[in-house]
Amino acid sequence: MEAFFAALFGAPIPNILIVVALFLLTFSVLLKIEGGVKLPRIIEREKVYRPGLVLGLLLVAMWLFYPFITKFQSTATDTPTPTVTATSTLEPATATVPPTATMEPSATTSLNSGSSLPTATEIPALTSTPTLTSTPTPTQAPLTIKEDGCIFSSTWKIASPGATTLTGNPDIQGCLSLDGVGITADKYGTLHLRQTAKNIPLKAGIYTPIGTRSVIEFSVLVKSFYIINVETPATINFAVAPVSDPLNNSNSARFKLSVDTAVMKPYIYFVLADLGEANGSKVTSQHYEYQHTYNVRIELTGAIIRVYINDTQMVKDLSVPVGQKVFLISYNLPTLADADIEITDIQVDGVEK
Repeated sequence: MEAFFAALFGAPIPNILIVVALFLLTFSVLLKIEGGVKLPRIIEREKVYRPGLVLGLLLVAMWLFYPFITKFQSTATDTPTPTVTATSTLEPATATVPPTATMEPSATTSLNSGSSLPTATEIPALTSTPTLTSTPTPTQAPLTIKEDGCIFSSTWKIASPGATTLTGNPDIQGCLSLDGVGITADKYGTLHLRQTAKNIPLKAGIYTPIGTRSVIEFSVLVKSFYIINVETPATINFAVAPVSDPLNNSNSARFKLSVDTAVMKPYIYFVLADLGEANGSKVTSQHYEYQHTYNVRIELTGAIIRVYINDTQMVKDLSVPVGQKVFLISYNLPTLADADIEITDIQVDGVEK
């Protein structure tokens, strides 16, 4: 009721009662005084004065007793709440909690009896979620470069003649240790081919399997590359070779960077070598320019490969060997040759290697 009047008049009931009472009493007193309030002739003052005075006094009485009325109503309304059986029913509810101690034997018996199979089916559902989270790990391709500079033995194999192949034994993390042949990787995803002047000719590389129709992409930067002995050129090789003998020059299709003059910054040729060609032929329309990174794409389409450098196709296609094939990255260095080559963004069929 009070909320209704408060919403209707914007004030509590006691304030409304006293305001109306004062209005009626004032109006009644003015009626009693001659000339206080003018009424139409047809209305008698006594008939208006008495009801107004009685009603005003009644409202004053209600205003005086209103606090007692509201207090009585509140006590009347509050009395049911303490006696609500919710507390009494809650106590039995808490009293039923101790039977959980007796539930434990019943739970064991129900598990033995197989009656709690619904909970058993929920448990495999929970254990199946870890298997779902573990499924992305097989889809995560083993990369050439990890954050700690790992060349994964599951992706790459070492190709090196003689006893130096032993340096390719992987460690406990599956990373190849190829420092002995000058092939390393750093945490930035760069493969390094580094060899300083040695008194013996050097040949080594790494390879990864490919399909009969594959697209191989990478970028190459030459930081240093020169020779002292001009009898044999120095080459950095990117080849499609047979898995049985990756370093066999005469049985692979190769794109090469080649140096054959003994100066500090020699002319670096692009060379294409076909099956049966030991050295291949130089590309006269293009050559490597120092301090430039070149993007190379090799497209294998069945029996041939096409080589693109910075999206420009090389002058001829190359034939590929039959059988299972690999993509080989290697170097052939004569005595006292020096090479410092960086290879980045190696991908085979869109997967980083």
